[in-house]
Amino acid sequence: MPAVEPRARPRQSIDNGGLALPGFEERCRRCTGAASKGRTLVMLVAGKFIANVDTSIANMATPSILARLGASGAEPQPTVSGYILASAVL
Repeated sequence: MPAVEPRARPRQSIDNGGLALPGFEERCRRCTGAASKGRTLVMLVAGKFIANVDTSIANMATPSILARLGASGAEPQPTVSGYILASAVL
C-alpha cells in the first residue's frame, strides 16, 4: 500500500472585508494571544458566578414573596423556573 502524504494546510489569512486598514493583521494577531484568552476566561467565569448568585437570590427571596402574596408553595414555581430559564438564555 503506497504511503499517503498529508496535505499541506493552507495558511489562514485574516479577512478584513477588502478594506485597506493599516496594521489590521498585526492587531488581529495581537488579540488572539494567550493574554486575550485569559481575559476571556476570566470574564466567562465572572459571568457564570454572577448568574449563580442571581439564581440563588431569586430562590432565597421566593418564601418571603410567597408570604406577602399569600400564595401556596407550588404556585410560584413556574414563575421562578421561567425567570431562571430566561436569565440562562441571556
